[in-house]
Amino acid sequence: MPSPTHDHDTDGDEAVAVVNSADAVRQSESQYDDYFTWQDGEERVRSIELNLPANDATETYSLLMPKSYDRESESRDEYLPINDLMSTVRAIAMYLVDSPEFRRTVCEDKDNGTMRQLERARNRRNGGDFVRA
Repeated sequence: MPSPTHDHDTDGDEAVAVVNSADAVRQSESQYDDYFTWQDGEERVRSIELNLPANDATETYSLLMPKSYDRESESRDEYLPINDLMSTVRAIAMYLVDSPEFRRTVCEDKDNGTMRQLERARNRRNGGDFVRA
């Protein structure tokens, strides 16, 4: 079982144990399965790294979903890593990056913005389109 990464406060004291998304899924991987379908010739991707708006900060997200996944999974409080990734992208665009253009490109373009592309690919279970978005 992977160990959490420990962040430290400025005094060097241990502050918070951090487990990234992919590690959380790996800890109970038998309960998760591929969510996306992949076209012939496309590499099957099981995780994706998201660049965060801090120096050299990234988080790896699993592209698996619980085997029991359905539209009611959110109400059952199951961990949905793909939805977590999408929520993080939205939060970064809305609250952490101070750029109206970035916000428009990611969140506000309801036809072809990044969030719309992610939603469309997730709903169609198209892995290649999700990764490209």
